[in-house]
Amino acid sequence: MVVVSVLLAVGACSKEVSFPDASEGDVKRIQEKFPEASLDKLQKGKALYLANCGSCHRLYAPSSKLDDYWESIVPPMADKARISEEEEALILQYLIAKSKPE
Repeated sequence: MVVVSVLLAVGACSKEVSFPDASEGDVKRIQEKFPEASLDKLQKGKALYLANCGSCHRLYAPSSKLDDYWESIVPPMADKARISEEEEALILQYLIAKSKPE
């Protein structure tokens, strides 16, 4: 009984971060900035973000930051992580597609 109570209390205190899938609406939203964007590319960007960025530090929900933040932080982090330019572009497109509205 005590163990269950402790687990419930810990679960209630933790904040789950959401990493939503991309949608066609997201593609339309970012095509002005990224004409090459597609649903497939955004889904690949999400997978790369989860697999690569989370291996060094905690991940932020894309919607917790504005476009400008992602545009300033992804390039230097991609360089440190030795992520290719193509993969960097996919990660950035996903993060901006799901970023906080300005």
